[in-house]
Amino acid sequence: MRVLSYRIAVYGLAAAAVLGQPLRAQSKDPAAILASARQAMGGEAKLAAVKSFTATGRTRQVRGDNLVPIEFELFAELPDRYLRKDEVPAQESGPTATGFNGEELVVDPPQVTPAPPPGAPAPNPAVLEAARKARVTSG
Repeated sequence: MRVLSYRIAVYGLAAAAVLGQPLRAQSKDPAAILASARQAMGGEAKLAAVKSFTATGRTRQVRGDNLVPIEFELFAELPDRYLRKDEVPAQESGPTATGFNGEELVVDPPQVTPAPPPGAPAPNPAVLEAARKARVTSG
């Protein structure tokens, strides 16, 4: 009983301390938030010195009724090179990679444009090139 009353007293004091302080509103200005984040990472001079970075992580994706784990790696070489490699351990297929090198789209394994159905006109190469460029620039 003594331990229970001690816990109640401690929780009560903690709640009073938290609820008794005025709440401070955070700035809703995105420029101010980004500026403070950049300052926390070392300032503009240190961020401008970054030429490349690598990041790894894990995520999950819903596929059908399953939540599939995905392990990924991001590679970036500023200003115009980016690659993301995804590996799905639950699948027997190898890793896939997508990204860009300048204005060149990088896809591994390469995507094959399907052949048009018999009797249909062949796709216009200019339209295919415009779609490829749009995919690089739209991210």
